[in-house]
Amino acid sequence: MTHCDLLVPFALPPAALAPDLLRQLQAPALAMLTSRASRRQHQVQEDFSRTLPHESWLAQRCGVARPESSPALAALAMQGCGLARPEGFWFMLQPVHLHIARDHLVLTDQRRLTLTRQEAQTLFDSAQELCAESGHELLYGGPYCWFLRADAWHALQTATRDAACGRNIDLWMPQGSHARDWRKLHNLIQMTWHTLPLNDLRQERGQLPVNALWLSCGTPAGQDTAGDAQAGAALAQLALAHPDQDQTAPASLDARLSQPDAGALVLLDHLLEPALNEDWADWLARLQALEQHWFAPLLQALRSKRLNTLNLILCHGTHLLEYRLGKRALAKFWIQPSLNSLLP
Repeated sequence: MTHCDLLVPFALPPAALAPDLLRQLQAPALAMLTSRASRRQHQVQEDFSRTLPHESWLAQRCGVARPESSPALAALAMQGCGLARPEGFWFMLQPVHLHIARDHLVLTDQRRLTLTRQEAQTLFDSAQELCAESGHELLYGGPYCWFLRADAWHALQTATRDAACGRNIDLWMPQGSHARDWRKLHNLIQMTWHTLPLNDLRQERGQLPVNALWLSCGTPAGQDTAGDAQAGAALAQLALAHPDQDQTAPASLDARLSQPDAGALVLLDHLLEPALNEDWADWLARLQALEQHWFAPLLQALRSKRLNTLNLILCHGTHLLEYRLGKRALAKFWIQPSLNSLLP
C-alpha cells in the first residue's frame, strides 16, 4: 500500500474541553503526524447541519450527498444488510429511544440501545403491519435497521441518526413535502409500541424502552453508486453501527500495509460513541488505543517508506481537518510536535 486515507470521526476535541483533554492525552505519534503535515485543509459545517462533517466527506466522495438532507444511503445500507435492491424510493428506518427532557424530546444514541433479535422482530412485525395498512412496504435489515418504501416522499429532508443524537429532535425531524404523512405513521407505530409488554419488561430490567423510529437517508434503490466503493462501504458502516459491534480493540495496521493495492480508505469510528455521549474519559482511553494501534505504526511506516503518503482526516461535530503528509513532511525537524495542531 503506497497511500492511506485515514478517517477518524471525533478525533478533534470540542473547543470548550480541548485544553484539559489534550493535557491528559499522551499521543506523540499523533502530535508528530499532525504538526509535520505538509498541508492542512480546514472545513467548517453549520452546527444545525443534517449530516456530520465525516458523513458529508464520505458522501461527497462516493457520490451520494444530498443538499439540505442526509446522504442518499439507503441502497448501500440495503446491500450491507444482504438485501436485494428492489424498485422504488427507500429510507433507512431505525428503532431508537427518545428521552423526555424538561420541555422537549432528545434522541438517545442507538449504540446504547441493546436489542435482542426477538425484541427487534416483535417491534418490526407490529410496525410492518401498520406500514402495510398505510400503503408502505417495510423490509427487515437487522435488529437495528429496517427499510421503508415511500415513493412519494422523495423530496423529504431528513437528518442522519448521529447528527441528531443528543439534540432536541424538533430541529432534526423530517421536513418538507409529506412530513405530515410520516408523522402520522410514526405516531401510530409509537402508540402501538407503547402497549407492548416488551417495553415494560425492558424497563424492569433497567433498559431503555424502544419508543420511536428514526427516518433518514432516502434514495432510489436503483441509484447509481459508481463512486468510491471504499467510501460507500465506510458510510454504510457508520449508518449501520450498533451496540453488538466491538469498538474496543482497533485492528492493527500491518494487514493493511501488506495489501498490494495502491491506496486504501480506512475508517476508525471508535470515538463516535463516547463523543456523542460526552463520555470524555472513555474518549481519552480509546484515543490512546488508536495512538498505539494506528498512529504510531503509521508514523513508523512513513519513516521506513512502507507508506509513501498519508491523508489524515479528523473532525468533530462542526469542523473537519485534513492533514496531508508526503515523503518530506517528517524531515521538518524545526517544527516541534504538538497536539495543539488538533485545534481548528
